[in-house]
Amino acid sequence: MPTVVDVGVEKDHIESLTKANGITAISELIWNSLDADSNNIFIEFSENELGLDSIKVVDDGLGIHYEKAKLVFARLGGSEKKHRSASPSGRQYHGKEGKGRYKALALGNLVKFTSTYKEGDVTRFFSIVIDRNNLSNSHFSDLEELESDAPTGFSVLILNVNNENATQAFNLKNRRELAQKFASYWLNYPTFSIFINGNRLKFESLIKEKDEVDFLTEKGDLTYRFKIRVFEWSFDIRRRMYLCNTKGIPFREINLGIRTSIPISIFVESAYIDALHRDNQIDIQEFDDVLQAALNEAKKFGRAYVRRRMHYFSLEFIKDLKKKNIYPYNGQADSVVEESKRQVFDIVALQINEFCLNLKRKMIVAKD
Repeated sequence: MPTVVDVGVEKDHIESLTKANGITAISELIWNSLDADSNNIFIEFSENELGLDSIKVVDDGLGIHYEKAKLVFARLGGSEKKHRSASPSGRQYHGKEGKGRYKALALGNLVKFTSTYKEGDVTRFFSIVIDRNNLSNSHFSDLEELESDAPTGFSVLILNVNNENATQAFNLKNRRELAQKFASYWLNYPTFSIFINGNRLKFESLIKEKDEVDFLTEKGDLTYRFKIRVFEWSFDIRRRMYLCNTKGIPFREINLGIRTSIPISIFVESAYIDALHRDNQIDIQEFDDVLQAALNEAKKFGRAYVRRRMHYFSLEFIKDLKKKNIYPYNGQADSVVEESKRQVFDIVALQINEFCLNLKRKMIVAKD
């Protein structure tokens, strides 16, 4: 007989957990799949004359056991992620409170979760339905058995779609933002793939260049290690800095803090950030001296990266001018004045090159 599970908290508190933009909501569903050791995540959406009709996220992970699901859906914070840091295969968890399931309601008012999992030699499955109109209750189906060789996994079907949020999630430009969010994690766990209506997110082709450095900072008798990664993208993006654990899982994103036309992101990774996340202190990073030292170093490293890349772009531009015989100087400079003239020209050439690159990126974005 189907079961109704009461969450046991005030409706307005649950309602607050459903608030998210489209990118955040679909990201939470992807993270849930990755935390369940999925290697393939398929996101499908269908449309009708009024807009998006349904959204489905299907993975090939381990699924969730029936009794564990009851615990998770019966109370907030009931997830085992709060007590374990890694999945059965060793992947670092992204979530810790078991609240991500409610973000699906940012994409639609009716959500059906279906889990298929192994229990010994038996394969079982069941479904859970949550409705925005009745947030306090989760409706569990009866537990059923499948053939023993049936594949495990988890699926999320979203109906009564919120078209504004859903359209934002699947806009091509924002789809690239999804890739941006998962890129550092993909570098650590390159075995997973994400497909959106059959099209795989190609992380390897989206990252144009990258660089990294280790940074150590001390407080008292303790030394803290940070890894700072700069990713340069092959498309225009929002320039952001991500605070991550040692496996590249971002727990918070902030402004980049660097003025540049080069599309870069900075990922700051550390066990220290993981500890701040567990203690719910990551949102007040401006009051933490250790983290502030790392963020200042990240900006310094990012600016140095931008200077190197702009110098490279300038050299390439000037080399092209010389190849086309339109560079206004020949041979070596024969005086300080001549050298100064060339330097001024090269600086202007650099600015022109930067402007042209930026204009080209804007044209590509407009075309997409």
